[in-house]
Amino acid sequence: MGLFQTIRQWQDARHERKAHERMEKLAAQIVPLAEARDFRGMKGLLDKYRYSQDIACLMTEHLAKHDLIRTPEEAADREVLAMMESLKKSDHALRTGVRLAYIPSDSIGAIHRIVAMHTFLLDEYRNSHPESETPRPERSDANSAKRILSCCRKDRDARELAMLAVHGTEPSEYVKLRYQLKEDYSILNRICQGENFERVLSGKAADILEQKFENNLPQDFVTAMKHDREVLRLFASKPDSDRHLRIFAPCNRFDLQPRETPEDRRVRIAEAYARLDLRIARMTGEKPLLPCDVFLNKPLFEEALRRKDYFSLCDLVRLNRDNVPLVREWTGQLAGAHLFDDIQETKNPLLGSLVDQLNITRYGQETGIIPGGKDKEVSPLHLINACYTVMRHEHSLRLARVELPVPTPEELRTAVQVLDSARRGTDRDELRRTFAGEGEPSDYVKVRYGLSDSYQKVDYLLDMSVKEILADRLPSAASLKEKADKVKENIRQMAGSLAQGISEGKRLDSPLDTLCKDKEMLDVIANRHWGEYAVPDRNFQLRYGLEGTFDALHRIEQRRQSEQPDLKIHFDFLTSQQENELRHEASHESERIGDKLSTLAYHQRRENAPKADEEMKKGGQLPPKQRKPTI
Repeated sequence: MGLFQTIRQWQDARHERKAHERMEKLAAQIVPLAEARDFRGMKGLLDKYRYSQDIACLMTEHLAKHDLIRTPEEAADREVLAMMESLKKSDHALRTGVRLAYIPSDSIGAIHRIVAMHTFLLDEYRNSHPESETPRPERSDANSAKRILSCCRKDRDARELAMLAVHGTEPSEYVKLRYQLKEDYSILNRICQGENFERVLSGKAADILEQKFENNLPQDFVTAMKHDREVLRLFASKPDSDRHLRIFAPCNRFDLQPRETPEDRRVRIAEAYARLDLRIARMTGEKPLLPCDVFLNKPLFEEALRRKDYFSLCDLVRLNRDNVPLVREWTGQLAGAHLFDDIQETKNPLLGSLVDQLNITRYGQETGIIPGGKDKEVSPLHLINACYTVMRHEHSLRLARVELPVPTPEELRTAVQVLDSARRGTDRDELRRTFAGEGEPSDYVKVRYGLSDSYQKVDYLLDMSVKEILADRLPSAASLKEKADKVKENIRQMAGSLAQGISEGKRLDSPLDTLCKDKEMLDVIANRHWGEYAVPDRNFQLRYGLEGTFDALHRIEQRRQSEQPDLKIHFDFLTSQQENELRHEASHESERIGDKLSTLAYHQRRENAPKADEEMKKGGQLPPKQRKPTI
């Protein structure tokens, strides 16, 4: 019984093998037609074996190995549409299903890949030919076609894009459409790009690989990028050599410029090397090699500092955060570049990011933000942090749109102490030049010594004067120009007095404390009568434009003492007039300063609100819910 069963099994297996070979032979009839791209013949075979699921399945597998439909125009061809209809009506298609929206990603077969490619290209054809009568695929099927093709062709698309990035090989029509490269291959774009056409397309392909194939990069592409990086590193060591000719990928190609010095060429090589090194690090997850090449870091830093490219500066500091000597040298260059004492540069949030990057380096952690130890030696990093703190305070007072962290009064006082101990001589020289009319001081000196408001007033008056001239109101423009000249003269007098005070060793309060004291003094002047308060110093009078009224009151008092007593009523009348004018001006200035202080306090409360909420949550005390206002 066992022998007969074995013989029967062997005979059944032989019959099945012969039947399968016969089906393979029948299904192979479609291969020559697919190679010849005879869609009418393929339709005939599909119709002939429509009811044979096994033969239709084998035919579909053969068709999937060939790129049957390559362009949107082919997808809309009548013969191709007829062949696809025959394929979709076969028993094999009815059993597996060809409605792409209902096909899960783990059940994709050969027939689904063919239908998905045809659906995608047909949808692209209708997008470019809206007047065509060819039926448009449903939106759900078009989206599902993209999903299926992304799953099936991911490796192939990556290889085609890698060939484009490394060798400049033109990809398939599907890759052009799928990754928005179709317009780049137009004739007009080829003419416009000229010699840069291959380089531009190679760069776009590299960007697509980096963004969409991060975990599936072809090894040939990564190897080519690393090869070009090494070539650039060797070329940077000898800029006069011809090593750049060994660069492989068009997107990394380096062009020589006429009349270029070796130093300028080394800077450009270093920039290209840094871009490629960071790209490789992002794609592969490996550590960048740039920190290991100090001879490349220095020209990169100097060029970024010259262009005020804070993003590149942050990257360089971050990559070299463990190199204490190099970061110390860079910090000295940054402190001497006058970036942190310019109110316009302070508006850039990347400048604050650069300060943060410097503080978290190993050098920053060893040095600290403020001077410490017995000697309390001031380093360039201390100057950078202190100057940036003072400029952030001034930025907050100017009601700027870009919000920066507001320093606390204690931080501001500490910053002023650090800067006073390090640059009093520099401040005195700038004030002396201002007194001599040899230009304006730095923004930090304006803020530190209370000249910022006066300079803003001058700019405002001059802008109004220009507007009056454009409006053909010349008398008004001349009056505004005279007021601006008067404020400039007040600035010169204040600069001379402040420079003399520095020479005598006088110390000023922090800008915020000075502003608060000025507010109190202005309130006293606005609310009290003449003679009930001590007359403020000359710098205070010049700062707020009260010197003319105070001088007039002093002259009236001198005349009162020298003239006859019968004129007392007359002098009282003159004093009351000047006093009213003084109180009005003081009230106006006090209100203006009060608005600045209120805005500053608002920003501080806004920054401290999250911390207060966290503390209340930790303590178990939640703020009461406020009732919404009703109309």
